[in-house]
Amino acid sequence: MTAAGAGRDPLDGASDEDVRLRFEAIVAQFSAGPPAGAAAAPAGAALSAPPTAAPGLPPAPGDRPGGAADRAGAGASPEQDERAAERRRRRELRKAIRAAEIAEFEAERAARAAAYAADEEHYVPPDPPPLPRPRRRTVAALLLMTAGIVLLARPGWFAIAPDAVLVLGLVTVVCGVVLLVLGLRAHSADPGDGTGWDDGARV
Repeated sequence: MTAAGAGRDPLDGASDEDVRLRFEAIVAQFSAGPPAGAAAAPAGAALSAPPTAAPGLPPAPGDRPGGAADRAGAGASPEQDERAAERRRRRELRKAIRAAEIAEFEAERAARAAAYAADEEHYVPPDPPPLPRPRRRTVAALLLMTAGIVLLARPGWFAIAPDAVLVLGLVTVVCGVVLLVLGLRAHSADPGDGTGWDDGARV
């Protein structure tokens, strides 16, 4: 066949009857049933059969090798299994640490409660210090003050002039006060002499 024959339409020069006959033959080929020896396909086979990609189009994500369908059928990958196992181990470790902390806290609290219940000791205050014995100077000062007050209060008890009794009473009271003040100064002059009843340790 020449190049001119290859580009020629086969229906060129054909009559209308020839064109109709050829069209009917083509339609008859498509409308004809399956061959006699071929088994009929099940009713749901067409629905259950996986869809096929059209020529020239990329396959669907589920049809690709290693897609979601393959992963669902084959299970999780070893890396995912390892990560899941690691998460489980960490959870178990945290639970164990928490349980150990709680047990230690409960043991410490029980020990404190037992120690508190067994503690029967308490603070015992010391005995109060004894009352100091009055010194002779103090006794003399108190007697002078008492005598002076009596002289001032009852000047008629004495057979002398009232003015003299008043002066004598005032002098007696003043002497008693002076003796008390001198006794206080003498007692606090040197706290380290060891003569006082309350001498003790010094900070």
